[in-house]
Amino acid sequence: MLEHICEDVHGVRGSLRMATGVVFPLRSTVVRLPGGELLLHSPIRFSDAEASAIDALGPVRYVVAPNGFHHLYAGHALKRWPGAQLAKSPALVVKRPDLAATHVLGQGAPPWAATALEALPIEGAPAIGEFCFFHVPSGSLLLTDAAFNIAEPANLMSALVFRLGGTYKRFRQSRLFGMGIKDRAAAAASARRILERPIRRVIPCHGEVVAPPTDARAALEDAWAPMLR
Repeated sequence: MLEHICEDVHGVRGSLRMATGVVFPLRSTVVRLPGGELLLHSPIRFSDAEASAIDALGPVRYVVAPNGFHHLYAGHALKRWPGAQLAKSPALVVKRPDLAATHVLGQGAPPWAATALEALPIEGAPAIGEFCFFHVPSGSLLLTDAAFNIAEPANLMSALVFRLGGTYKRFRQSRLFGMGIKDRAAAAASARRILERPIRRVIPCHGEVVAPPTDARAALEDAWAPMLR
């Protein structure tokens, strides 16, 4: 069901089991914008009960596929909410041409109020095409694959893979993400711009929310240390 994170921000948890047996915990974040409209960040496959709980919060107007990997359930969300507009990562323009987008992230102003939810790219990794989102009213930063915070892996195979990726039971950017960075100077500059925001909490798609009393901005700076070098 819905996970209340802070005012105007909720989450819905799920999981994705790979053929290898690795289980990735998932979170879709639901943001209520100033006019009461909802934006779904990185939708998962919602159950009927979860979709009804989202409907109770307000009308879904925007669906966001925020990078080149988080697109599997965007089509399902658009079928459930046919009046919603899709915004997708530029990494999906060629990869998922079937997902017709109203807006490609980074190409002009987004269709929602950017003063409430900023779309902030991590440049230098075009195949990943990651956009982070900063919810200005709550100081919440939404991440997709830019860092994991998985406290308890689901099984031994998951634990092994997260150890190899450098994210085992800690808030950290995975080595795989680092391998996708082709222009390290551009990625570092993007990360520094994001860290200039007054970040109070970090909401990852994979793992636990980083929130007070933890200094979320400092934790993110540490998690991004390899990218900032």
